[in-house]
Amino acid sequence: MLLELLFVAFIIFLIIGIAIHQDRPLLEHAVSHWHQTIDGLTGTPSEFYEAVQDKLREQNIPGIVTRPISFREGGILSDKRDYLRIRREEISYDLCVASFGNTLFISSWLCRHPNGFLETCLSIPGLRVVTAALLQLFKPETYYRVDSALIVQGAIHSSVLAVLDEKTSAQGLEPIPEADRRPVLRELYQPKGRR
Repeated sequence: MLLELLFVAFIIFLIIGIAIHQDRPLLEHAVSHWHQTIDGLTGTPSEFYEAVQDKLREQNIPGIVTRPISFREGGILSDKRDYLRIRREEISYDLCVASFGNTLFISSWLCRHPNGFLETCLSIPGLRVVTAALLQLFKPETYYRVDSALIVQGAIHSSVLAVLDEKTSAQGLEPIPEADRRPVLRELYQPKGRR
């Protein structure tokens, strides 16, 4: 009976852990961030997101999945803000476009998308060591994985910049200066325990 109760409790804990790690901002898993505020640029987030998705389709990147997602601006009672989540394998790129006074604000976050099951197993003291060892054996950090993430980021970010260039040009505004076009990149290749 005790074993059955422990098993049920473990399953409930896993389900809750997986649910917690689903559609939410991935700040603790952020690898890079970029933002820009452009005075006088007009447009709606949905127009911008559609244009970015069109650019991505033109690039024919395998495995890219896009979908709108809403995150709360603060606590549970706060308003929500719409983002475009672009995902490929374990990489998520969350894009936000919003009007802010007479400006258009653009923000993007490149994140490693957590696996809810693995995150939950890593949080259980008895499973932490076993899970970490299995990850090292079956899913180690490799040059290929880091390079793939950087390629995806570059392709998506260049699509965002292309849309911004088209929109600023069409509205007679100055393009974004070269120095402001690069995302701030954190170390993508750190071992999981050090992130």
